Amino acid sequence: QLDDEAAAQMIHALGLTHAACLLLDDAELKTEWLAALRGLMTGGGAHPRIRGRSCRLLLEQRELVDGELATRASLELSRAVAPEHAAQWIEGLVAGDGLLLVHQEELLAMLDTWLGALGDDAFQEQLPLLRRAFAGLQPGERRTVAQRVKRGESNRKKDSTPARALDEANVARVLPVLAQLLGVDHA
Repeated sequence: QLDDEAAAQMIHALGLTHAACLLLDDAELKTEWLAALRGLMTGGGAHPRIRGRSCRLLLEQRELVDGELATRASLELSRAVAPEHAAQWIEGLVAGDGLLLVHQEELLAMLDTWLGALGDDAFQEQLPLLRRAFAGLQPGERRTVAQRVKRGESNRKKDSTPARALDEANVARVLPVLAQLLGVDHA
């Protein structure tokens, strides 16, 4: 339970420790370190930025199994989580090299959904945190993330269009053929 300033210092210390563990190239030490990061990532008592950063470090080491990032993001960005905590988690996750995140389509879809669910007031309150989170990305990375999110949004809009009403005359002509293909009686 750290305040924002102490969490920022802890994230810096996590980064230094992570680099040292990787530099030492000790398999047992690395295993223990990754387990500690996993504990921080899943620990409800840890500051959201620390949970996000731990998730990011595990992602970089390819320690998250398929779907685990999406599961973690859905938990951290759920409606039950205060918007400021969700934004802090995003800040911890996004800080650093953005190329890794550009290819995480599940995460980008979760971010898009979360942002779309925020009310205008909540969005305005979280905007400075989100700007700070994405400010560290290179301009090309920010542009790519924005384009991917935009494409996901347009796909959802296409998918959400209502289906056309069925033409009864066409249905009546197709049903006997389907019945014959399926080997059932058409009554």
